[in-house]
Amino acid sequence: MSRSFQTTDGKTLWNPSNSMAALFAGTAQTLAQITATPSGIAPPHQDEYVVDLEQFVVFVAAVTRWFDASRHDCRWALAAGWLCVARAKFLGETPLPGYTNIQVIDHNHPRPAVDHTARLTDYVRAFLTWEPQRWPTDPFGAEFLADYIDTAHTRLREGSSDYIPTFFGGGYDIDLRGAVLDGMPLDDAWLGDCNLEGVSLRDTRLYKANLTQGRLDRADLTGAFLRKADLYKVSARGTILRAADLRNISSFDADLRDADLSGAALHLATLNGADLRGASLHAARFDNGWISLDGAKIAGARFDGAIGCIWGPCDVSDTDNPHLLDGPELEQWFTDNHPDAQVTIRRTPRQSHAGTSAPQP
Repeated sequence: MSRSFQTTDGKTLWNPSNSMAALFAGTAQTLAQITATPSGIAPPHQDEYVVDLEQFVVFVAAVTRWFDASRHDCRWALAAGWLCVARAKFLGETPLPGYTNIQVIDHNHPRPAVDHTARLTDYVRAFLTWEPQRWPTDPFGAEFLADYIDTAHTRLREGSSDYIPTFFGGGYDIDLRGAVLDGMPLDDAWLGDCNLEGVSLRDTRLYKANLTQGRLDRADLTGAFLRKADLYKVSARGTILRAADLRNISSFDADLRDADLSGAALHLATLNGADLRGASLHAARFDNGWISLDGAKIAGARFDGAIGCIWGPCDVSDTDNPHLLDGPELEQWFTDNHPDAQVTIRRTPRQSHAGTSAPQP
């Protein structure tokens, strides 16, 4: 069984099988909706499709323009097949409106290579040329990192739809010690359980990264961007976070002893239960909002030049026996111990303890 495509004056253009005719006409109907242009093909009647050839030429021109603007490989392949049939069976050498001295484009030829990287954001595009300045000393760690980079580079260059490289090392106990990963894009990375002790991550993007129970002791994150990162129970003793962006981080029960947070942005940061003994918060800023130090150990920490509002209570004991201060008492403690700090204290309006959620701004 077959169905014919005929012009309004009865001339047969094509006489394919029923299924082939339905496929061509159905695709034309979909393309007409996409291009907002009538196809000129009337619904079937008595095994015939009547084609308004003048309108069909206008329609094919609209589909061709849409096709030429396409950057998606699958969409290009589907439209190219339909256009080839439309040209061969319906139009022949008929010129298309808007294509001066050009016949229907030959879509049989291979499509010119497309630079898929042109659509990428600056953040993702920068990853295409990024390489570690020094690889991890652990063979498995180096191989894991190399596989991730190679896969991400390949998918980005091939134009994988909506692909954003995301490092997932959580649960694998990846040892990245010895590496220099300065400037590595690590937004949304999962680095929980990874060993990053002593690793250089200067100026690295770690937006919304998960560093839960990660090991960051003595790592260098100078100037790193860690906004909204999760540092729950992270070990970061002696870690350098100088001038880092730590806004909105969640760092419950973190070990930040002797860490350098000087000049860091800590607006709306939550460090409840964190151990900050011996840490430097020199010139740290949390004036645009607050920093929550509910239950945090702050004895021996430097706050000279720090500016902002603190939610307590804070543990000011230099022993293992807690000594919690809040409100005017905590404010007086700062006056006595850190006269250069410009901090105000807000009493937490509830019974507070380490590990509870931070106050809402």
